[in-house]
This record gives sequence, structure tokens and C-alpha cells, in this order.
Amino acid sequence: MIKHSDILISKSRYVAGLRCPTLFWCKSNRKDLIPPLDANSQAVVDAGTEVGRIARELFPNGILVDSGSYYADKTVPATKELLELRKSLFEPGFVHGHAYVLVDLLVPVGEEEWDLYEVKSSTEVKDEYLDDVAVQRYAVENSGLKLRKCFLVHLNNEYVRQGDIDPEGLFTITDVTVESEMRKSLVVGNLSELANLLAAEEMPDALIAKRCLEPRDCDMKSVCWGILPEGDNSMALFWDKKRG
Repeated sequence: MIKHSDILISKSRYVAGLRCPTLFWCKSNRKDLIPPLDANSQAVVDAGTEVGRIARELFPNGILVDSGSYYADKTVPATKELLELRKSLFEPGFVHGHAYVLVDLLVPVGEEEWDLYEVKSSTEVKDEYLDDVAVQRYAVENSGLKLRKCFLVHLNNEYVRQGDIDPEGLFTITDVTVESEMRKSLVVGNLSELANLLAAEEMPDALIAKRCLEPRDCDMKSVCWGILPEGDNSMALFWDKKRG
């Protein structure tokens, strides 16, 4: 089991923990309980990776912080060195407290400030995206950087491709500075609760609720909903009616 003092929580796992404590705990302690991605889910993941790559073209002189490792002991030192160059950075790493984040795009502004960009393969701004940006702000600002603004880079649903992809046309950039600042005040408390949860020896009880289905089906749905009688779709029907 992970020692409490060693716990680092990525931005994706932070968002997962806010949504579903069971999924969050299993991602670190019982990965074998999480069903493998089906073809459709894997396609979504692959599309997100490609969207992130294209978004880097918005800042053509940027540097990918690629130390050959996802882990903080590699990415954070590499980031500290590259920050001195005052150039756009892709996937820079920051740690503060229990938070470990890789920022999609970090762009210098003026002599001291930076703008943070989080890229999403969606056409809208969702609440969970604001939590994602908030935990990044917490880690980056507490690492000593001055953030001027924070943005969500998401797909423009009116974009029509003609020839090569035009990154400026493909994306809509939404300022979420105010919204993420409001949520940042909750980050410390949330991280503390999640770290305590992660250090627990037993998996938290699965609580079937609306969050299992929104904003999309949870990765643990097939496991948690397995307690229902076979063929019983009453919960899904209930929430479908609520959404309608």
C-alpha cells in the first residue's frame, strides 16, 4: 500500500477522485478491477492524444518537456531547467503537496508571467475541466510561477476542414481564469481527502448515483453496477428520465 507521505495525485486522477472514490482508489491499488477499454473508448483516448498534439501547433516555437519518463522525479527537474529559457513549454511538470501535474501548454507572457492552457477534445466547457485547471493552478503557482490567465482549448464545432488542419480554426479558446480561481480554494482540502482515501487498505464502497453516467459512463460502471440483479436497468432508466 502507498505511504501517505509519498502520495502524488495527477490532474486526471484528481478529477476521477472528485467524481468516484471507488474508481480513484482502484486506479492506484487495484488496477485489475478496472475493465479494459473497449474499442470506442480507446478511440476516444487516441483522438484526445492527437488533439493535444495538434494544439501544440498554436505555439510553433514551443519545447516538449520529454525526459523519457512520466514520473515527477524526471519531469520536474527538466521543467525547472527549461523555464529559464522563457519559451512555450509542452507537458511541463510541477509538484506541490500531493499534486503532480503536467500542463498541456505553458506560454510566457511579458518578463515574468505565464499563461496556462488545458486542451480538451470536446466542443464545450465542462465542470470537471475547471477542476482540472484548478489543481494545475495550485501546483504551478505554489511552485513559484506567476500565472496571468488560464484557458481551455477545445474543439470548434463550426470548423470545416479544407486541406491541412488549421489549428487556429480547429480550436476555440475560452478564458477560465475566474472560474478556476474560485475552485482552487477547494484543492487543498480535496487533495487531503483523496490522499487519505488512497492510503486506506480497503476499497471504498461503491455508491451508485448519477455520477456513474454523467458526463459519461464511469470506467467502473460495469463493476459497481454488477450488484444489481441481472437485466435490472432501473437505475439507468431513472437517470435517463432525470436527464430528459
